[in-house]
Amino acid sequence: MESNRQIHPLRIKTPVLWAETIGLAVVLLVNGANFSRHRDLDPLILGMGVVVLIFLLLLVGIRLSRLKQQPRQLTLSPGALEIGVSRYAASEIGEIRVCGVFGAYTGILRRGRRIVPPSLYFRFLEDEEQGVRELERWAAENGIKVARKNFLKWI
Repeated sequence: MESNRQIHPLRIKTPVLWAETIGLAVVLLVNGANFSRHRDLDPLILGMGVVVLIFLLLLVGIRLSRLKQQPRQLTLSPGALEIGVSRYAASEIGEIRVCGVFGAYTGILRRGRRIVPPSLYFRFLEDEEQGVRELERWAAENGIKVARKNFLKWI
């Protein structure tokens, strides 16, 4: 059943999951403290430790940079949805997943994929329940399954 109505744009933003970010920061601090105490380590092990520390620092930086990210718009239209400037046809979308009870976040899995990229992973800024309902209504109109379960996501 094809609908001709255009749904108003919904404001969304990529969420910063604080528990994961703080966990990464703690691992970074513990590893940094551990390597600063053991300066007599083999140079190869010390070098690998430095690489791990740089990688963890990069991950924490990426997560914190999302705090400054500007909100985007999710526009639902018949047969497609737009997130920012990217347009995705309903036929490209395999499943929509909603995770969390308080402060839920949503991921859009493309067909044949198992991991949600950051561009398709978001939370609603205004009325979260209304946003999820509109997305579920759009998914039902386009024959896309909506599941309330966790999903794998990139950084």
